[in-house]
Amino acid sequence: MPGELIGKIRNICKSAAAYMRDRRRRAQIRRDLKALGPDECRRMLDEYNLTPEEFQEALRIPFTSEDMPSRALRAMGLDPQQFHRQHGARSRAMRRSCIMCRVKARCRQDLAADRFVRNHGDYCTNRLHFAVLLARQAYRSTPQRSVQD
Repeated sequence: MPGELIGKIRNICKSAAAYMRDRRRRAQIRRDLKALGPDECRRMLDEYNLTPEEFQEALRIPFTSEDMPSRALRAMGLDPQQFHRQHGARSRAMRRSCIMCRVKARCRQDLAADRFVRNHGDYCTNRLHFAVLLARQAYRSTPQRSVQD
C-alpha cells in the first residue's frame, strides 16, 4: 500500500513538472513569434493554415509545445522527417490537427506508455490519416505475388 501511494505521488510530481516545463515553452513560443514581427509570424502560421487567434487559443492548451505528430509517426513505425518531406500537405494538416487538439494529455500518456498505436482510434483527430498510413505500410510489407498464366 505505501509503495502504491509513493508511485502515485511520484507520477503527480512528474506530471506537474512536465506541465510547468510546457508552460515555460509555450511562453517562449509567444515571445519568439512576437519578436519575428507580424509579417513573418503570419507567414509561419499560414504554413499550417492557422489564424493568429487560433494559434493563441492553441497555446492555451497544455502540451502544445511538444511535437506530438512526430512522436505519433515514430510510434507507427514511420520516420517523421522523411514523412514531413514526402507528404508536405498531409503533414501540415496533421500538425494543424494536433496543435488544435484538446486531448493532448491522453495522447502524451499513450505515447509514453507505448499504447498510442492501439488506442489512438478512440480519440485522435488524425485517426483517419493514421489509418491510411498504416494501410499503406501493411500493403508495402505484403510480398507481391507474381501472376502466372
